[in-house]
Amino acid sequence: MRKKLLTWLVRTAFIFAVLLVVIFWLLTTKGSVQQRTVASKDVVAAHNLFAATLAELRQASAGISIELEQSELDALLNVASHALRPVVFHGAILESSAVLHAVIELPGLFRGRVVHGHCWLSRQADGFQIESCQLGRMPFSGRLSMFMLRSGIRFFIDSPADDQLLTLFQHGRIAERRLSFTQMDAQAIRPRLAQRVYSGLSLGRDLSGGQQGLAPDVVVYLEQLETLAKANPDERRLAFFLQQLLLTAESRANGRQLEAQYHAALWALAVGFGNRSFIRYAHAEMQPNEVPALPAAVLAGRRDLTLHFLYSAVIKMVGNVHIAEQIGNLKELHDAGEGGTGFSFVDIAANKAGIWFVQHLNAIDIALAHQLTAEAFEMTFMPAVHDLPEGLREERFEQFLGGLQGEGTARLQAEIDRRLSQLALFGATLHPAVQLEQRPANLPPPNQTLIADLHIHSRFSDGSRHIDWLAQQAQQQGCDVIAITDHSDLSNRRFDEAAYLAAIQSARAAYLPMQLITGMEWNIPPMAGKEHVSLLLPQASEDADLLRSFRQRFDNEVNRTGLDASEALNWLKEHMPEAVLFYNHPSRKALSFTENLFDVRTWRKDHQTLLGFEGGPGHQRDKGPHNASYQWWYRTLHGWDPAVAVVGGQWDTLLQQGMMFWGALSNSDYHTHRLDYLPCKYSRTHLLVQDSTEQSIFAALRAGRFYGSQGNFLKELDFQLVTSEGVLYSGDEGYMLPQQRYEVVLDLTLQPRNYQGDPTWLDKVELVVIYPERVETVRLYPEIDGLHYRARWRGRLESDFVVVRARGGMELTDGRWHYFYTNPIRLRERK
Repeated sequence: MRKKLLTWLVRTAFIFAVLLVVIFWLLTTKGSVQQRTVASKDVVAAHNLFAATLAELRQASAGISIELEQSELDALLNVASHALRPVVFHGAILESSAVLHAVIELPGLFRGRVVHGHCWLSRQADGFQIESCQLGRMPFSGRLSMFMLRSGIRFFIDSPADDQLLTLFQHGRIAERRLSFTQMDAQAIRPRLAQRVYSGLSLGRDLSGGQQGLAPDVVVYLEQLETLAKANPDERRLAFFLQQLLLTAESRANGRQLEAQYHAALWALAVGFGNRSFIRYAHAEMQPNEVPALPAAVLAGRRDLTLHFLYSAVIKMVGNVHIAEQIGNLKELHDAGEGGTGFSFVDIAANKAGIWFVQHLNAIDIALAHQLTAEAFEMTFMPAVHDLPEGLREERFEQFLGGLQGEGTARLQAEIDRRLSQLALFGATLHPAVQLEQRPANLPPPNQTLIADLHIHSRFSDGSRHIDWLAQQAQQQGCDVIAITDHSDLSNRRFDEAAYLAAIQSARAAYLPMQLITGMEWNIPPMAGKEHVSLLLPQASEDADLLRSFRQRFDNEVNRTGLDASEALNWLKEHMPEAVLFYNHPSRKALSFTENLFDVRTWRKDHQTLLGFEGGPGHQRDKGPHNASYQWWYRTLHGWDPAVAVVGGQWDTLLQQGMMFWGALSNSDYHTHRLDYLPCKYSRTHLLVQDSTEQSIFAALRAGRFYGSQGNFLKELDFQLVTSEGVLYSGDEGYMLPQQRYEVVLDLTLQPRNYQGDPTWLDKVELVVIYPERVETVRLYPEIDGLHYRARWRGRLESDFVVVRARGGMELTDGRWHYFYTNPIRLRERK
């Protein structure tokens, strides 16, 4: 019995194997597949044809007439081949028939063999028909092919549009190499997907293996969105609404089916903030007009990125990753064509982030939704995008990145994928591990204070005054040090390196003992002129040829390639090793909390020449809501950039993660008298130096030995941290044994009158104390002796390190403040 069973199994296996071989032979042939290329004109043509066809179907006032030429068919097939890669489509409209062909190359062990199929279409006695089809070596009759076509249309298209489309198809004809479908007695056709498709058998479902069906709980989350929008009328951040819905999902799941609740919450966001029509996929009985009206939501400060994120998430939920990504790529290629906004890798990143979110619903770390602000929460699910190139016309996209299949595009796509893999909401580390930067030895105690303004523009770029006039006015306003920092824009025809250096050197000699530093405001890559960094050069680096070479190679007024700043920073390290850099007005054009953190971490990774933020930006004459020309997402806080002014914000985050990074730089950014105060009249950087030499000035900048003030109400500030082992000053680092006490001492002397000639006083002095796990503010109450204020505070070293910085201010009668900020002092545990 056992032997008979074994014999039967062997025979069955043999027959099955033979059958597989026969089927494989019938379906496949030797060969390879050459991919079709797709261009923006193809995407535009396909889009226009699709839109025109839908419009023709829906109006039908004088019947329906649709025509297709070979060029339009080619465009459709190019787009289809890209969207459904690795399948490649071909087709031709002949004299009296048309043929459509599809081929796919097999992967892995079967590489070198292809599966191909084609169908012939022509006019028959009973109307336009599929004449015959063939898959590999296997022929299919026209009758069977038409049955499959009818079945497919009736499965996917709701009645009565399914039968109307089939009737229109039978009216097809081919003449003069044009395929047309004309039905003069046709009624308007409004194709809609059948309910069975909305109920889960969605686009690509069988191929993708997805298991999600309807999301009946979407109604609950839509109601919550409506409630949240009414309770927070000024709130527009998608991150805020997402955070709240995830918390609700956690509560409703109660430990069970959590992923299904996340799924429903995401559907609600897509329906509420993306497209109401999406409700047909999520809920069987709800109609688009029943969806509550919600305000537009922004992601990374942009409405369009919200749509990219949510639309791609929906396509992934009803389809698969490949289709979702390819549709996004095609949309960008469409935009790269004439009249479009250009190819955008920022949009691509938002697309991928939406897809990634759906893919990793089961990995969400809900604890972060409990812990973080909405601003910080955004960076846990949306990668940094501000440095990615966008606005690329097709010719530049091809030239600099090689098009959709180019190496440059592949590099940028891989970089986006890398950033997605580091998103904290899905399990990656929220903050980099603390790595305390190694600091050089502290400078000796300072001997004097120099007043500086290190960000000034002249007529060599967009300033209104000559360098000589600027130097004269700066000296009259009390400046001991100034830096001329004209724009490096390659489009700036005023900038002649040799003449620029000569003008600076002439003014330097004319206005001694004031020190005049050569600088340049650099469009750092790859920000396309959006972010500026001041490059300050000692006299030993004043070389016109080097400056010209740097501008021509590394100015990024226009971002074409997406390359980061590392090559430029390496060049500076080699050719101008004594140069220093400051990140100017860092939040002026930022749209997300992540941007400045990302920039500093990237630029400081292997280069210590970037010293800090310009915490006190210029353009201070405008005291209104757009103070300092902050007109985008963020606003200054009493004149200071929020990267520095927000306690526990970006500056404190960098300090907490071990970076000694300065933020107390305060400059005029002088361009014109309408926008700006004269250098040192309102904004001042106070340099704590050994002497007034250039060497001492640059040493103080590198060491953080400076503080900044606005309003010219502060004359002197002595900020010290005293331990049993000595005294530390701004920018210093010291060591002591654990649990020992230290004392912070602030001695301040005010100017008798501020920049307007009004009396001065001090309303607030506080410390910002940064521990490894928290950030605290400590209000101080100084002793007062006329214009002199003295405050003390004692702390204990209870962790591996502590960082202390100080700030204070004078409140004006109109509610505004003049503030000062110091750089930090770091105290570390002696091991």
